[in-house]
Amino acid sequence: MKIAVDLDGVLAESMLVWCERANREFGTHLNMEDLDSWSSWSRFGISKDDFYRLLDESWIDWEQVPPTEPGVADKVARIEKFGDIDIVTGRSKGTEEAAKSWSRTRKFDTAISSGSLVGETRSISTMTSISTMLPT
Repeated sequence: MKIAVDLDGVLAESMLVWCERANREFGTHLNMEDLDSWSSWSRFGISKDDFYRLLDESWIDWEQVPPTEPGVADKVARIEKFGDIDIVTGRSKGTEEAAKSWSRTRKFDTAISSGSLVGETRSISTMTSISTMLPT
């Protein structure tokens, strides 16, 4: 069985860094609660191009991107026994290596020994916590 786990918003809290960058550049006071969809930019007077440029810049500075929750790599490792895990993400080519570096540094290389980082997927995950996938 294949198990797909989204990178942005499920494993990596990239939008936290995005908010910091947007607030510095545009003088806004955005926080994570303001971002309820990938088209939130349209409500803030930020162009789509600027939204994605800031997201790319956030990933280029990948060391600043925190995990979504403590121990998330261990939680992913626990579900690996149920199938092959792929980290899926939709991103520009210029940030693929940064995303791979983030996942390796956060120990997803060991948690995902049978899967891979996939760069072509464009689906948005609605999962808020990897814990919801774990048996109790």
